[in-house]
Amino acid sequence: MHNESNISGPAIRRYVRPYGPVPAPEWYLGLDLGQRKDHSALAIFHQQWTPIGRCAQTYEYLFQSELTVRSLERYPLRTSYEKIPEIVATRANQIGERHRAAQPHTQASMQLIVDAGGPGGPMVDRLRRVVPDNIAIKPVLITGGTGENQLTGGFAGIPRRALITKLIQLLTSGCLTCPSNLTNVTSWINELLALSGTRAKDTKGGEHDDLTMAAALAAWAAVTPGGDPAPQKTIGFVDKPLF
Repeated sequence: MHNESNISGPAIRRYVRPYGPVPAPEWYLGLDLGQRKDHSALAIFHQQWTPIGRCAQTYEYLFQSELTVRSLERYPLRTSYEKIPEIVATRANQIGERHRAAQPHTQASMQLIVDAGGPGGPMVDRLRRVVPDNIAIKPVLITGGTGENQLTGGFAGIPRRALITKLIQLLTSGCLTCPSNLTNVTSWINELLALSGTRAKDTKGGEHDDLTMAAALAAWAAVTPGGDPAPQKTIGFVDKPLF
């Protein structure tokens, strides 16, 4: 056991090599697909790691996670499903350009988590043809059950309640931050307030929840190593639970 009682933060990565290496930043894009009466939405999270010193007992270098909401996009009702992949590809290319400006010799590490229910199946195929090769696509079927499952074809089954609960825990614990002047942040806050006013077993509260579900998908990938519902322990990845 390591004495880390004085170290605070949502997550800690540890390395024994001198001065790092600092873990690479990650981008998580959560895509919630709407129907005729629901919006489609895209949430973009950015995870960076900040050096916070060394373990007093082992002298391992420690890095703290900083998970930030960078974009919340809600698309007009009846936006064509043909346009959604183009929009996502544009955002991914913009992230890639930003990354190359800071680190010219590397590619941005990105994950796209897609609501694969309903129209999501064909959408996954379109996204795979359009988005850059360096973005990993993770289709998720949002279920009403209680457990997470790894399904065939790379799909994951995640309970709706688990997704939203994890997102709210990240926000209330300070593990996830969001700029107050971000576009659509007020609408997102209203969605979260509507959800918090419902019964614990009913996580669908407001007229719209697209921003919340998009953010919940991104949050799930950010706190799940490898994006697998029940990942095996990865040495050196997470030293203690995020919440």
